[in-house]
Amino acid sequence: MTILLFLQSTPSFASAQSYSACKASPGSSSWPSSQDWYALGLKLSGRLLKPTPPGAVCHPELPEYNNATCATVVEEWYKVDYYATDPISSPWSNWNNDSCLPWTGSPCTGEGFPVYVVNATSKEDVKTGVDFARNHNVRLVVKGTGHDYLGR
Repeated sequence: MTILLFLQSTPSFASAQSYSACKASPGSSSWPSSQDWYALGLKLSGRLLKPTPPGAVCHPELPEYNNATCATVVEEWYKVDYYATDPISSPWSNWNNDSCLPWTGSPCTGEGFPVYVVNATSKEDVKTGVDFARNHNVRLVVKGTGHDYLGR
């Protein structure tokens, strides 16, 4: 069984940073440093991922653009099995705020996707990810391999 822990940003509302109860977001002073993320990656033996949204390969303006891969993503976009193996997305793009759809002319900001993912393969990986999120005030979302089609 694979459990993915999303270490994700919060929506970038200007007022969000003024409340101490808000989670850290990329670019804020409370977001963990690159050294913190690097140390977490070492502790997880390479199971810390920094993936890009799958639809990014269909946007020529992005460095991830790949026309051949885009064709595959578009073909698989409405197939639930595709998302079971993708570390960051869910079967319905609305759960990612439709923030990176695989069609030219549609948005691709990636704001609805996690910035980092822990590809946990053991209880120690889960503990490490949860502890990091708690200690650094980073939003944590758990994606399991169970059958929940409601986006939880």
